[in-house]
Amino acid sequence: MRAFLMLVAMVCALPFVAHAQSSKPKIEIRDAWARLPADGGKSTTVYADIVNLTSETDRLLGASSPWADRIVFQHNKMKGYDMIAKVVPSIKIGARQLVKLDPGEYYLRFEALTQQLVPDQKIPVTL
Repeated sequence: MRAFLMLVAMVCALPFVAHAQSSKPKIEIRDAWARLPADGGKSTTVYADIVNLTSETDRLLGASSPWADRIVFQHNKMKGYDMIAKVVPSIKIGARQLVKLDPGEYYLRFEALTQQLVPDQKIPVTL
């Protein structure tokens, strides 16, 4: 059984004033969750579906949470028979596209957790 946390407090911080003035959301975050850290560890991985509802390409440039000292974007890629995790500077979200942050692709890595995580906990995250 996979242990996980529900992340329902994710907020998109969009850089454009025009986006902030509109009542319609431009980006949706769906089905967010995180793994419980192994053996009381100080890092975890976070997954979600990010949907761009506009006709313009967007890019996820950063993330923050009071529950982690640092959040990085990572991408898994197969190299032969090995899965290699690489830190990436941003994640492209194409026009009217869904980007899945999942264990086999892109994901957020919370490093140096400042809180102990427990199941069904809400974790504040700003994207």
